Amino acid sequence: MFIETSSPRQPNDTARLESPLVPPKGNAQCIRFWYHMYGPDINTLNVYTMINNVLSRPVWSRTGTVDNQWHFQAVDLTTTGGTVFKVTYLVQAY
Repeated sequence: MFIETSSPRQPNDTARLESPLVPPKGNAQCIRFWYHMYGPDINTLNVYTMINNVLSRPVWSRTGTVDNQWHFQAVDLTTTGGTVFKVTYLVQAY
């Protein structure tokens, strides 16, 4: 997923990426992803779980510029309580 945060973007442009439904697989699950957030116009990347089309609080969040390289992140999803869910990524530009 990519969202351009410099010109010609519009204020508060948002990109959203949702996974397919994920069945529960025991008590511990993890998502892994890479992200690159560099520059003066970087805002926020939030990762949520979605159950019954309702977003949770973010299970992971990063705001602002980070050094100019790709970063790996792993997020524990043990809070899903054994239910089917989706993983949702929301990226917002300033």
